[in-house]
Amino acid sequence: MYPLTSRDLWFSTDPRESDDAVWEAFSDRNADAACRLLVDHLTETLPASPTPRDRAAVVAQVRALVDGLDGETALAWAHEVALDAVPDFETWAHPERAA
Repeated sequence: MYPLTSRDLWFSTDPRESDDAVWEAFSDRNADAACRLLVDHLTETLPASPTPRDRAAVVAQVRALVDGLDGETALAWAHEVALDAVPDFETWAHPERAA
């Protein structure tokens, strides 16, 4: 019986497992910032509300909208809104390709 080498493990591991792990790390690191950024951006671009109570209701609806987005959409949209605040997944996962 031969011991497993790193090459054996590399060939026996489903490549999607490593891609999923990288996506999970990226999402865990950036999801909260992306949601905050989207809520701030959307509430700033809305017209002024007549009363503070109306404004609070609108902000609550915007938060519900952003919370309802899937992670990929929220992160991509936040990247479009503010390039410096939330990195692109491809750039984050493969910085050597960005150069």
